[in-house]
This record gives sequence, structure tokens and C-alpha cells, in this order.
Amino acid sequence: MVNTDFKHNVVIVFGTKILLLLVRTLISIVIARVLGADGKGVFTTVLTLAGTFVSVFSFGFTESVTYFIAQNKLKENYLQSILLISVSLVFLSLIILYFVEPIIQKNILSGIPPTLINYVYLFIFFNLFNNLFSSFLKGRKEFAISNYLSIFVSVFRLALMATVAVFHEADVQMFIGISLIVSVTNSLYAYYYLSTKSDSIFSIANFKAPYISLFNYGIKSHVGSLLSQLEYQTDIFIMLIFLSPEAIGYYSISYGTALIIRYITNSLNNVLFPELSSRTSKVDAITVNNKVIRANIFLNGIASIMIIMIGYPLIYYGYGIEFKISYLIMIILIPGIWIDSVFRILLTWYKGINQPQISSLFTTFSLIINVILFYYFVPVYGIYGAGIATLATYIIRTIGIVYYYYHNENIDISEVLFIKRHEISIIYSQLMKLEFNS
Repeated sequence: MVNTDFKHNVVIVFGTKILLLLVRTLISIVIARVLGADGKGVFTTVLTLAGTFVSVFSFGFTESVTYFIAQNKLKENYLQSILLISVSLVFLSLIILYFVEPIIQKNILSGIPPTLINYVYLFIFFNLFNNLFSSFLKGRKEFAISNYLSIFVSVFRLALMATVAVFHEADVQMFIGISLIVSVTNSLYAYYYLSTKSDSIFSIANFKAPYISLFNYGIKSHVGSLLSQLEYQTDIFIMLIFLSPEAIGYYSISYGTALIIRYITNSLNNVLFPELSSRTSKVDAITVNNKVIRANIFLNGIASIMIIMIGYPLIYYGYGIEFKISYLIMIILIPGIWIDSVFRILLTWYKGINQPQISSLFTTFSLIINVILFYYFVPVYGIYGAGIATLATYIIRTIGIVYYYYHNENIDISEVLFIKRHEISIIYSQLMKLEFNS
């Protein structure tokens, strides 16, 4: 049975993401309007590189922190634990980045000014710390705080960028600097909040966090989570080999607009992971998961139709006529992202029942397929080839994981794919209660 708190939390998270969607769309429009396609591509590449290193060197600790807190297995000094994990991982990642930077600068990032790559070093620490803090809040199911912080950070970023765009001659470096300021601000609040939940910052008596267990769970889930997160980053880097930063600018608009429908899936997953982690009955967990998948398919289908309808005027009038090519690529991507929403829910299922290695297996397979298809389609069809490769990858991997789930959990496939009439009424009533407090 899906309890009231679960449905309420989904509504809270979803409502927040709708507001964030509006703010982040405005941010994207400001960046595109001020910097153009080429500048948008450079901006996207720098932040993508930072995100890639954060994903690679988190070693699954973001998932394990959520899981262990939801399981009540991490009760010690939160600030000390998260700071220690952050500093250790950042130290390792910065060393690696220092040695690989010349290689990637020469072979992949040749179109990116070297001075902008220096920002990546700063982003890594603050973004990693912020991600761990977000995992902490998710594990404690403190969605209201997480939502308020996300809204503040996004509005703050929009305000700074809009102000700079109006009163100064903004460039890529200035917008990247603003993003860094926002990340630092987020980290300062995270530090303050964690300190209120901890007895002391560095105390030998509190040095009892189950780091080995955290690491073991993190490693098991890391490959799956990493490859899932790296999918978009890998696409960007492969495109940079064959295409220009300008093409990245067009593709980022297409992907970002199509990705609007994933806000529904992300809202469900944010609440589903700690919910499944805290369940003791697998039968009960399966029931919850199947209901979430059915609601996800239904809501994403409606959202897909809406995005197709509003996508062209949004891109044409919002971003400008220069980006109208992005709409055609978006049309290719939307069916894939809709189908892929089921894949992402099932990844969360296997992490939530302490089988993250299954998620890792499927995301490894997915990334291999994606890279092969990108290397085939992008040189031949350019930016359209990137959309075709993404669509094909999403379809193949979703069919694979649904087949595995169907056979291993002994479920009726109709229980996964077809929403029930009374569930539509429940979804409608919950959406009518949309609010942003807990």
C-alpha cells in the first residue's frame, strides 16, 4: 500500500520541480540569448566536465549516504562524516584531473579556452559536498528543506545572471563564475545545517561512521549510478570530437527541453529510493514500485504531448530563431525519454532493495550501446545522429530491464504498464493539492 506520506512527498517534490523547471528554463534562455549557440556550448561543456569528475569520484557515496540514513545505520556526526568523505574524494579527483587535463584539452576540449578549465577544479569540491548534503536530506526524508534550498539557489542564479546581462557585457567566463558563486553559497548553507545536526565538528568520540560499509554499498551501486550520470556527459564529449561547440549549444537546448518530462520521474525517484530502502516486506515494496511505474508512464505520456505542442514556440520565441533546429532534435528525443522513464524507476528499485549491482549491469550495457551508436550516427548524420543514437539506446535498455524485472520478480506485465482508472482519479486529486510545505 502506498501511504499518505509517500504521496504527499511526491506532490511536494513534483511541485518544487515544476517551479524549478520554470526558473531553470529562464536561466537557459538568458545564457543562450546572451552567449549565442557557441557560447552556450562552451558553458555547457565546462559544467559538464566538472559534473563528470564529481560523478566519477563520488564512488557511490551519494547513494550509500541516502541508503544508510534511511536504514538508520548512519547516526553519528553527520558533518564530520560528510566533510571527511568530501575532502578525501576531492583530493583524489583533483590529482587525477591535474594529470589528465593536458590530454583531454588536446584531444576533446580543443575548442574550449584553457583558462575556463581552471574553474573545474573549484567546482569539484563544492558540487561534491552539495551532492552529499542532498543525499543526507533525501535519506532523512527532509524534502521541504531540500526543495526550498533548490528554489533559492536557482532563483539566486537567475537573478545574478539577469543582472549581469542587463548592466554588463557578459561573457562565458562571467556566467561560469556566477555558477561557482551559487555553488559556494549552497555549500555554506549545507555546512551550517549539518553543524546544527552534529555535536561537534571533529571529535574522536564521534568518529564511528560505518565508512567501510558505506564504501562497500557505494562501490556496488557506483558503476550503475556513474554510467547513468555519465550518459549525457559522454554524448557531449563524443560530439566534441566530431562537431563544434556550436552544435553542443543546439543539442543542449534540445535535450534540456525534452528532459522537462523527466522531472516527473525524478520527483518519483527522489521519494521512492528512501521509501523502498525503509520497507521490510518485498511484496509490499513491489506493490509500491508497480504503482509508481504505472503513474510514471501515464504522467510522462501526457507531459510528452504537452512538450511537443509548446516546444516550438518555447524554442523559437524564447531562445531565438537561431535555435529553431533544436526543436527537430527534441522531437526525436521525446519518445526515448518517455520510454526511458521506466528504466530509471527500475534502476531505483534495484538500488532500493539492496541490489545495486543489477543497476550497474544494465547501465554498463546501456553506455556501451550508446557509445557505439554515437560513433556510428554522429559522423554520418551530425547533430541529428546524436538524437537518433539516444532514442535507440533508451528503447533497447528499457526493453532489457523490463524483461528482467518481469521474469525475476514474477509479476504480471499489465501490473507495470497499464494504469488503473481509480489511480487516475488519485493522481488528479493529489495534483490538485499541490503545495510546497511539508
